[in-house]
Amino acid sequence: MIEGAASTGDVAPRHADRLERLYRDYEPLVRTVARRGTDSEDDADDVVQEVFLALPVALGRYEEQGRFDAWLSRLTMRMALMRRRARLRAERRVDDTAAQQAPPHDAAILARLALAEALEELPENARAVVRLREIEGLSHEEIAGRLGISRNASEVRLHRAMKQLRDLLSDSR
Repeated sequence: MIEGAASTGDVAPRHADRLERLYRDYEPLVRTVARRGTDSEDDADDVVQEVFLALPVALGRYEEQGRFDAWLSRLTMRMALMRRRARLRAERRVDDTAAQQAPPHDAAILARLALAEALEELPENARAVVRLREIEGLSHEEIAGRLGISRNASEVRLHRAMKQLRDLLSDSR
């Protein structure tokens, strides 16, 4: 097990200094990934807190395969995407109400809503690749490292996701 890793969910006093050291060493990485995954400073702050609160339990599942920072980045990205998805659902509920009351000339807003809904229908792994590539502008190598997949898998997922989006958007017209 890596130095500083707790194996149980309880944070005994002897583990507190190890967790504090993990926080000092990895908080900048976790914050950067959280910010990219949520696209919101406030949500990123919450994700950083959630990651480090969940870390004692999560470390019990860490199998020391690959680099620790890559594992921690994947864990953070999953939590950030879950938070972003929850925020988008809440926004969509508000936007759906507004769209029902919107005049027909608000086509751009309706198109954005249709795209947001189509993105939500994609599987999580496809949605993550689309977000990282098309919104965040990461290369396929960076996406592969972030998600723990190969470069080729990133390209294939993006291609399939874009096809699914086109199909979903053409069906909604």
